[in-house]
Amino acid sequence: MTKRYLGNIITQNPTAPSGSFEDSAASGVWSLAEAFAYNKAGLWPTAGNVAQIALIFGGYNNSSSSALNNIQQIYMGTSGTSTDFGDLISPVYGSGTASSSTRAVKLGGTANDNVKDRMEYVTIASQGNSVDFGDIDKQGANAAEYDLCSGTLSNETRGLVGPGTAKPEVIDYFTIATTGNSTTFGGLYFGYNFRASCSSTTRGFIMGGRDGAAVSKTRIDMVVFASTGNYYSSYGDLTVARNTSAGTSSNTRGVIFGGQSSASPGTLYNIIDYFDLASSGNATDFGDLSAATTRGGAFSNRVYAYINGVGSTGLTTGTNVIEYVTIASTGNSTDFGDASVAAGYTAATSDSHGGLA
Repeated sequence: MTKRYLGNIITQNPTAPSGSFEDSAASGVWSLAEAFAYNKAGLWPTAGNVAQIALIFGGYNNSSSSALNNIQQIYMGTSGTSTDFGDLISPVYGSGTASSSTRAVKLGGTANDNVKDRMEYVTIASQGNSVDFGDIDKQGANAAEYDLCSGTLSNETRGLVGPGTAKPEVIDYFTIATTGNSTTFGGLYFGYNFRASCSSTTRGFIMGGRDGAAVSKTRIDMVVFASTGNYYSSYGDLTVARNTSAGTSSNTRGVIFGGQSSASPGTLYNIIDYFDLASSGNATDFGDLSAATTRGGAFSNRVYAYINGVGSTGLTTGTNVIEYVTIASTGNSTDFGDASVAAGYTAATSDSHGGLA
């Protein structure tokens, strides 16, 4: 049998490139024709094609029965397992997140050290531990108002801090590029908590949630980032009333994963909804997750929407399963890979979500 190359430099069947990003491996010695063929197919590592990054913050680990301080990193677009990015200042679960294309901010959460109004940030392109950003404005109350932060939003410039358990009607904002405390943005017409969220470049949306009597809601509310004011406008409704869902988006379409019907947790859902960010209207069925999921963390790169913790059925039953859908189409989710740590009630964001141009 004739060898492809003399001298046993490479094997008969060279290893295919691991991806199209500039840091993807393409082991072996390649002819120009072979490299060209892979490049035409979009499978050759290309300079300047940098992998888009998502981060997963903290969570609650069922094995250790404790909050986590780890930050996990995922390269979107290439299936695989998350890797370690760094550590939070202290363990936390139930946080919110906001991010620009360069900086990610962890907002509030339930923490072992009771610092529930703390904001921490990292520079997405460089691994390392989080640094103190500032504090969420307490509105004259105590820090517990943001112990389970939900409905958090961001575009390239501004982050919005969504409702907490004790102050579900209050919205704060801050500038992502500069550290400091948040400032009052406005209020919600209805004070629901445990809400999902997503963004376009100009608008933020919060979905579902539950009221003080633990009655779940279908409501979708909208706000304009550039102004301050109240979420008085009802944008539409989800297909099913639920709370503790996970939301993310492209620039034009929002996607909502899973959730539960009440605090008990009642009925758990594997449903996926979507809605148009540019025009008001109700959400439509997108497809299904592989398992009912609540308290997951969602993120996107504007092409694919991902959810971490598929199969999580509560605070102490988190999983490491990551699934994704193609945002522009409809259908059931597909397995992406695994988080390196199984956890519930994680928070997630990315450097390329729908709020970023």
